[in-house]
Amino acid sequence: MRHIIRPKSQQQKVLTNSSNTQYGSQNQGKFNLSNKYENLLDQLKVRQNQEMIDVLEEEQQLEFEREQAMANAKNPEEQKRLEKLFQIERNKTNQRLEQIKREHQRQQEEFRNQS
Repeated sequence: MRHIIRPKSQQQKVLTNSSNTQYGSQNQGKFNLSNKYENLLDQLKVRQNQEMIDVLEEEQQLEFEREQAMANAKNPEEQKRLEKLFQIERNKTNQRLEQIKREHQRQQEEFRNQS
């Protein structure tokens, strides 16, 4: 099941009418710059979230296949061997997810520092 993640700019209505601000058009440039920055940051987060969802869906499919393999194991020794193997695979996936999470945080920090 795919989740649609909308950027904040689509989730919230933002007032852009300069008559709503005390300083009018003087602040409009700052607002547009800030709004553009937020939109770009939101787009980055959407891409990152989709990457994470893709990895999790892939892992979900692998887990289903693991369950099938366990159900088809001929004897307890085979089940034990598979369980050890699957635990190694799960640990690698957890490490991969942590690495992706750190990379996403790094990318967001880099983006914030550039703006």
